[in-house]
Amino acid sequence: GLSAEEQAAIAAQAAISAGDQTGMTQEEKEVAAGKAAGEAAALEAYRQGKNATEIAASAGAAAALEGGKAGMTAEEQAVAAGAAAATAADQYGLPAEDQASAAALAA
Repeated sequence: GLSAEEQAAIAAQAAISAGDQTGMTQEEKEVAAGKAAGEAAALEAYRQGKNATEIAASAGAAAALEGGKAGMTAEEQAVAAGAAAATAADQYGLPAEDQASAAALAA
C-alpha cells in the first residue's frame, strides 16, 4: 500500500487536475489540493490504526505540504493545516481540547 504522504500527493494532484478542467482559479486549486491531501492522509493514518491526534496531525501536515507544492504561501499553508487538522479531528472523534494540540503539531 501507499504511505499517507503518497496518498495525499495523489489526491492533491487529482484535485488540481479537476480544478484545471473546471476552470478554478489558482487559489481555489491550492485550497482544493490542501483539502484533498488532508482527507487522504487522515484516511490512511486511520487505516494504519493511528490515534485521533496522530490522524489530525497527519492531515494537517499533508495539507500544508501539498498546498505548498500547489503554490500556497507559508501563511496559507498554516491556515490549510489548521483546517485539515480540525476536519480530521471532527471526523475521527478527537475531543475539542485535543484539537488545538493536533493543529499545533501539524503547523
